Parts: sequence; structure tokens; C-alpha cells
Amino acid sequence: MTDRRLFLKAAGGLVVFVMPVRARASPGRAALRAARELIRAGALGSVGYCRVGNRYLLPAVRFVLDRAQPDCVVEVDSAAEGAALLGSQATLVMGRDGFRLFGRDG
Repeated sequence: MTDRRLFLKAAGGLVVFVMPVRARASPGRAALRAARELIRAGALGSVGYCRVGNRYLLPAVRFVLDRAQPDCVVEVDSAAEGAALLGSQATLVMGRDGFRLFGRDG
């Protein structure tokens, strides 16, 4: 009985520890929608590679790509922060504060 109690306490502590990481990892819904519209409009060109800092960002990246870039290779790199989508014309960097677009004139 004691082992079960210790396990449940440890598991509860893990949930409390992990949940804020998930919440902090992804930008807000409005930023994700705006980034998705950039992809749909072709602002990045063809997106062939995406690097994410943790696996909790994968649903956000899938939402932003919106099946528009089926050949995109997605890599999880724990040394990275946020997510970077590398397109042929521009790079979109997403983090908990929103997103930025690099490499586009005007």
C-alpha cells in the first residue's frame, strides 16, 4: 500500500512539473492562426525542414503547416528553443511570445 501511495504522489508531482512546460512551449492561438495564414499565402515558399525544441510543439507545427507542406521534415532538437520552419523564401520562428518572419524583403 505504501508503494502505491508513493507512486501516486510522485506521478502527481510529475504532472504539476510537466504541465507548465507544455503551456509555455507554444505560442497563443491567434499567433498560430496568423502563422498558418502566412504558410497558406506562400510567404515562406516551399517549407522543407522544421526544427522544434520539444515534442510538445509538434501539434502547433502541424497546425501551422496545415498539410500544405507534406514533404516537410520535422526534427525534435532539445538544444533548440521554440520552432523554426525553413522555407525556400523565408524562415518562420515560433516561440512562446509569438512568431517572427526572417528573410523577406519589405
